[in-house]
Amino acid sequence: MAATAESKAVFVTPRGATEALPRDPDDPAIWINRADPAKSLVLGTMKVAAPEGGLAPSKVFDNRLTSNDVFEVLPNPGAGYGDPVLRRPELVADDVQEGKVTPQDAERIYGVVANGDGHDAELTRERREQMRRARLDEAMPVSEAIERYGAEGALAGGGV
Repeated sequence: MAATAESKAVFVTPRGATEALPRDPDDPAIWINRADPAKSLVLGTMKVAAPEGGLAPSKVFDNRLTSNDVFEVLPNPGAGYGDPVLRRPELVADDVQEGKVTPQDAERIYGVVANGDGHDAELTRERREQMRRARLDEAMPVSEAIERYGAEGALAGGGV
């Protein structure tokens, strides 16, 4: 809220503090009781479903909410970062085991050849090398890409 001529700063002196928590709470909320500043509150939230700091499990549909609960939705921020073929193969294999990615996509996107128990290190090395060679075969100087696809098309990956 922007300060106006009518607004007045309220200073709240803490009456005490809770015992130390295993980790710092987040999402602080401050409720100021202007009539009685001593009744003001500063609260932080601990993720009860994941008290060690992780995210609560997704797709849990039986959460019971009361009128005093706050429901927070954390959208997926995107596809991640970095070159997929540089991701540690054992992490991709874990994703396959957990059903987060299919064995076919693990090979197509990450170059990881899953084998049921994890991944085949030699076949993964060969597949990733094949993917790198294909990238180099398709590569062209920026000036040629601009000439062929225009500046916007070159920046979008060619011909888009």
